[in-house]
Amino acid sequence: MYIQRLDGEPLAVAGLWSAWRDPAEADDGKWLHSATVVTTAANGTMEPIHDRMPVILPASAWAEWLDASNEDITALGKLLIPAPDTLLTTHKVSTDVNNVRNKGAHLIDPA
Repeated sequence: MYIQRLDGEPLAVAGLWSAWRDPAEADDGKWLHSATVVTTAANGTMEPIHDRMPVILPASAWAEWLDASNEDITALGKLLIPAPDTLLTTHKVSTDVNNVRNKGAHLIDPA
């Protein structure tokens, strides 16, 4: 499936990241970097595809979400909602997308 905004603008999804180093190792120990995409229940557009979807943040919420000093869990939790049904459009694509060796713009052409 190819999923995009109806208006063609980029999608900004809520994510979390962390970096950790084992304190038992020397100061030059390797860092472990991890990241995740935050999901929520599917909206009406996504529900036929999957029961979950990434939290898509509107531009008006970017500063609030990215503010590392923001510890207002209640306010941040209110951002974790499905996108409006009118935000996204989808279409089926070729199963060629299932192979990482396949490259090219044709991969997003409708199947």
